[in-house]
Parts: sequence; structure tokens; C-alpha cells
Amino acid sequence: MTWIEVTSLASRDVECGGIRCLVIRSLRATFSISSRQPVGIAVETSKLNQLNRDAFDAPVRKASVTSDIWSSPSARRPPWQGTDPVPAPACPLKRGTITRAPIGHHGSGTTERKDEPVLPAEYDMLRHVWFPVARVEDVAETGVFGANILGEQLVVYRVGAVSTVAGAYCPHRGMTLSLGQLTQDCLECPYHGWRFAPGTGACTAVPSLPDRPPPPRSDLRVYPSTEAYGHVWAALETPELDLPDLPEARDPDWRFAHGGPTDLTCGLRQITENFRDMSHFAFVHRVSMGPNVQQVVDPYRVEHGGTELRWALDVDLGGTALSGNSGLAGKQAFSFFVSVPMFATVRADFPGGGHSLVIQFATPISADGLRVRHFWSIGIDSAVPELHGADIAQMRQWEQEIFDEDFVILDKLRPIEAPLDSHSQAHTRSDKFSLEYRRAYLELVERYATRRPAA
Repeated sequence: MTWIEVTSLASRDVECGGIRCLVIRSLRATFSISSRQPVGIAVETSKLNQLNRDAFDAPVRKASVTSDIWSSPSARRPPWQGTDPVPAPACPLKRGTITRAPIGHHGSGTTERKDEPVLPAEYDMLRHVWFPVARVEDVAETGVFGANILGEQLVVYRVGAVSTVAGAYCPHRGMTLSLGQLTQDCLECPYHGWRFAPGTGACTAVPSLPDRPPPPRSDLRVYPSTEAYGHVWAALETPELDLPDLPEARDPDWRFAHGGPTDLTCGLRQITENFRDMSHFAFVHRVSMGPNVQQVVDPYRVEHGGTELRWALDVDLGGTALSGNSGLAGKQAFSFFVSVPMFATVRADFPGGGHSLVIQFATPISADGLRVRHFWSIGIDSAVPELHGADIAQMRQWEQEIFDEDFVILDKLRPIEAPLDSHSQAHTRSDKFSLEYRRAYLELVERYATRRPAA
């Protein structure tokens, strides 16, 4: 038998003395779920939402599982309880199965679809993925930088050419270490001056006890980290997928610039799909790309190999707002690459010669997966400035304008995260990548579901 505690929040606007106020009602209940299936949790949550809605006569703003007590003796807290680093909860999935709660009403264009809960197996998967946490240039400039993965607060500090990613809080009294500084090649806590070594996170000095070794439990927890493509990357657990290799990044003929980070209310899948969606160019990017972008998306084939997806497509941009040079106009050959769950590139071959490469990645910064931090880079080879008069700074500015247009759209998409239930949305042949990507994402989650003990 499994017990879960569910909290439902409802709100309504109230005017009092000419002042508009937002009144929020919280309703909490405990249910027993014998099947240990996420759909059971969704059903009970729906019941609580309806009860709250009827009693308060207001729409439910949020409903979530706030705590659970699994029947297993080794039960642990779920990730959505607080932001302290905690292990993932026991997976309620049966071995080898993925179960999703229903979303919205099929065939209804007026009903707002609700976001699916993040399954424990999905949360496990994301903990084993490399995510960007900072641009190298930002950490190099400040020495100390705050970061976040899945709601777990981190600190990034760089000594020499080596970046270290560790838990965000001092083990002494819990001070936020991203407010500290580098002293004698160590991270120094701004509260009591404790110092922590690069690489290991070992406590090297306690100023109030200069003649004694640091006490027990005084070291920082250090996470796997590396530097690649102008960014510091980290994983909450041992990463099981390598970062993709990009030959352009090793080519001395290429120059790169880096953008972001930008925090967005958006799901990881949603932003990854948006970057590869060609059918929105003619509508969302009329300013940055111009009014004559090709609307029809030609048929294309997605090659699906493990966690990697590749495909190619020719698109007529019809001229761009970047340059009047015809070499950046006309039909461009785009090569797309995605490494699930979120590493994505698009390479453009300009008809007048030269190439560009845009790299995009995002990091989930909330445990529910509905907030991301967006990073990106752009590279060009030497032919682009020579043939088209567009240097790397201009290309970076143009790409930023494109992303800014995307951000407006992403902020208004509902559900916030792209659903894995393919029957909950309408699709066309131009959405082939989205369907293949969701399938590959689900297969990756499935790996982690099958590792856990059967219910």
C-alpha cells in the first residue's frame, strides 16, 4: 500500500477598497494508492482539484504531490520537497513500463492542457545527464558563480583552467557559497572564512581554529564536471552519456561566440523541439529573417540511432535582416543533430559559400521540470566574413534576435512541457522530428524504469 499527500492550490482575484488582491486557498489530503501507478496519483489529484474548485469557486492554480510514503523500507523523499540535494524516490513504475497521466481532452482546442508529472524514472535519467551550468567566460571573470540543476543549488568556482562544481552551501552554517570569493586558490565562505580546495572540495582552513584540522563533515560535495564548447558542464550523478563530439569546435578555421543564459518558464523537451521546428520560421521570425521565408516544409527523413537523431532539410530564407549580401539569402542546406535529452545543433551551408553552426542546450532548474536555463553558442568559418561581410559578433546578435522571438512563443505554450502522449496533440508530416524525438526521449526514460525493482 502506498500513501501520498497531495496539495491543491486555488486562487481568485478579490477587490477590496479599490485594491485588487489575489486570495489563495490551499487544500491538502492524503490518499492510499494500491497500484503504485502515476495515473492513480493523477486521478486522486484531479478529485482534490475538483473539490477545491467547487468549495472555493475559483480555478485551481496548482496541484502537486507534496509528500509520499512508499511501502518500501528504503523510501526516500521525493525531489519536489525542498531544494536540498536528495536522492530520487523509489520509482512507481512496473519494470519495463512507462505510464502517463492523461492530459486535457482529446480533440478540444479550447481546453488548456495540463502538464504531466515528472516521473521518478525520468528524474533519475536527468540526474545522470551532463547539463551546462555556466559559461566559462563568466566563471573566469568572477571566479565564483551560482548554478542550479533540477532545483539543486550549486556553486561553480574556477582556479586556473579547472572549474569545480559543488554543493551550494557551506557545511558549517549553510552560507550560500556563490557569494564568496577565491582566496589563495581556494573558495572562501563569506560568513566565517572557511576555505575549500578546487577539484576535491576539501576544507583546507578554518580561520577560527588555525592550529587544528577541520572538523568532520567539513568538505563540500563535489559533482562530476567538465568544460566543453565554452561552457562548464555538470551532472548530479555519474553521467552515462558522453557529450557529443563537434569537429567544428576543434577546427582552427572556426570562430565561436556564446549567448545566454536566459531563464524561461518552459520544459526541456519544449525548447528542444522549438529549435528544430522549421515550420514556424515564416511566422515567428518575420522580423529577424524577413517576410519571405519559405512556409512549406519539404518531406524529410529522420535517422534515429540510439539517443541521437539526424536529418537534413533545404529551406529558402528568402533573404535575411542580417545582410543584403545575396550569399546569406536563397535556399540554405540545414543539417540537424539532436542528442537526447537536450543537446542540439543546426549547421547551415550558405549558397554563396561559408558555414555556420548553432549549438543549443538547456538545463532544467526546477524539480518539476517546468523551468529551464537556456544556453547557446554560434560558430562560423572564415568564409562567412570574407564572402558576406558578417563577422562573429554580427552573427551572434542576429541569433540572439531569433531566440528572443522564440522566447515570446515558448512563454505562451501550454502545456509548458511538450507531452509524451502523442495522442494529445495534432501532428503533420513537418512534425516528424518532434515525434521521433519524443519516442527517443521515452526510450531513454525507459532504461531507468527497468533498472528499478518491480512493484
